[in-house]
Amino acid sequence: MRSDELAVGCVGLQPLEPGVGEVKRMYVRPGHRGRGLSRTLLAEVEKLAAERGMHTLRLETGRLFEEAIGLYTSAGYASIPRFGDYADCAESVCFEKRL
Repeated sequence: MRSDELAVGCVGLQPLEPGVGEVKRMYVRPGHRGRGLSRTLLAEVEKLAAERGMHTLRLETGRLFEEAIGLYTSAGYASIPRFGDYADCAESVCFEKRL
């Protein structure tokens, strides 16, 4: 995502298994936060995932990142058990959304 030619946010999509993807590395520069850019990025990655035939998205965040957790839950993501590389990481919380 750009503002006046400056990259202000990004998000990645990684396939996990057929029909399932993972939202990776969502980030918005601090000076551009609070403007709804994270919600826009999340909506765009969900659209991209659906276009690529994914029916489910998963993600991981740190349990102390309350704003991120609030964003994900308000966007329809539900808490799930830790998965993959995060399974044994007590600092992680994981979420999933059916598209």
